[in-house]
Amino acid sequence: MNDWVIFHHEDDAKTSVEYDWAWIDTLIARLVELQAVEKKSSHTDALAGCIEELEHAISSALSHGVSVRAIGVRTNLSQSDVARIRDTGRLYER
Repeated sequence: MNDWVIFHHEDDAKTSVEYDWAWIDTLIARLVELQAVEKKSSHTDALAGCIEELEHAISSALSHGVSVRAIGVRTNLSQSDVARIRDTGRLYER
């Protein structure tokens, strides 16, 4: 996927926003790797830290005008998961 994507803000089709997806893409790739390792050993701290960083990255993207839908598509998270991060700052309760 391209690192830079221009998309339309969900509330105003005439407003375009540029966003660099590299940070989020890197975190998603790291989560996939950590989940594979997690099944074989105890890397729970690394996994939890990566999830916290992803929550921060998603919050940052939302603050830059990226839509919940666009983030959901890019990260393969449900829109309700992205909305939960938007509303609470957390993907899930800890």
